[in-house]
Amino acid sequence: MKTIFLTSNSPVKSTKEENILSNDSKTNTITPLSVVYKKDKLWKGPLYNAKILLVEDDKINRLIVNNILKRQNVALTKVKNGVQAIEILKKESFDLILMDIHMPDMNGIEATSIIRNELKMKTPIIALTANSFGSEIDEIMEVGMNDYLIKPFEEQDLINVITKHYNVTPKKKNTALIVTVVNTTKKLLYNLHKLEKLSKGNAAFLKKMCNLFVKLTPDYLKQINDLYEERNISSLKELAHKMKPSIDYMGITSLKQDIKDLEHLDNEQYSLEKLSSLVKNTTSILTEVVSQIRKKELS
Repeated sequence: MKTIFLTSNSPVKSTKEENILSNDSKTNTITPLSVVYKKDKLWKGPLYNAKILLVEDDKINRLIVNNILKRQNVALTKVKNGVQAIEILKKESFDLILMDIHMPDMNGIEATSIIRNELKMKTPIIALTANSFGSEIDEIMEVGMNDYLIKPFEEQDLINVITKHYNVTPKKKNTALIVTVVNTTKKLLYNLHKLEKLSKGNAAFLKKMCNLFVKLTPDYLKQINDLYEERNISSLKELAHKMKPSIDYMGITSLKQDIKDLEHLDNEQYSLEKLSSLVKNTTSILTEVVSQIRKKELS
């Protein structure tokens, strides 16, 4: 058994966060992960060369989608909000659009309305949302989106919903890939199982995700505590909503309920004692997770 890196010469466009470790990825490996696989040729599956626009403001979510679609050899273009999406759609055409709902400057609902009513485009639009509320789903469908996917999602869920609206039949990849995970950690507050599953043995992707999480989390914690001091409940709820998928992908199960509680705080009627407890616990756990990831995954 030997540790290897899986690589792909796909047409996916590169972004800054996806090249964080480009200078040292050849010398750094993820210790707990070893892979045995049969060498594969460039796979021309059902989504090969599909031209897809991803509209997503969260760096971790962009990296997750990029990693999944990279293996499908999709030509992926990424923008951070609805304003940028509208601008690029005036110049280029795409086979499908993946649209986050909650974004700054222009959200996914507003962007879709412009795409349908002003640009008169019929390009399939798939909503990406962390909410499963019936009211938001209704709004998604009413504005003209074709489907939706609840974050965090599994790899096959994303492929299936894209394939459904790309008008092709899913095909199974005829290659063998065996991932053996050796757990050498004790009482960690995070679990990379979901990311390992998504990575298909790509150690470089795992390391990029860990590095990105460690880089972004301190700023998120500062924002949480600043918003708490300001009693800015509305913005605090939005931030919790934004952080929820990352916490799930990193397997921080002890925070799932706290983040959910923060996301659903009542703007007017809330317990200050409860809010204080949620903020302190979130800060404490994420600070420890960052420390553990630095020691176990990035050292």
